[in-house]
Amino acid sequence: MWGAETYPTIFTNHPIENLTRAQLRERMEGLASEVVSVLTGA
Repeated sequence: MWGAETYPTIFTNHPIENLTRAQLRERMEGLASEVVSVLTGA
């Protein structure tokens, strides 16, 4: 991202290392639409 102010980024709350697999999946599902938007340019 250095020098690329318009580079699309997606953030999640931390820490994540203490989350269970189910909690990580839930977090991911909440971010999935943002990921798709970044990848498709929507």
